Amino acid sequence: MTIEQNEHEALGLPEEQRAELLDRLWHSLEGDSPVDLDEAWIAEAEERLAAFDRGEIVALDGDQTLDALVAKLS
Repeated sequence: MTIEQNEHEALGLPEEQRAELLDRLWHSLEGDSPVDLDEAWIAEAEERLAAFDRGEIVALDGDQTLDALVAKLS
């Protein structure tokens, strides 16, 4: 089967099945299981929150962050 044939078949699936296929393909490239990745992101989020609570990092709202990025890239 060619890539185009696979694509045609995949696009014919219902949305939920396409999302599941996408998730499986993505994780096959990363080498980690979805559970491992979820656990790693949870641990990262908890550590960032703890650092924020300790005053080690500050938070900016979305508008401030976008303004800073635009200024940096301009």
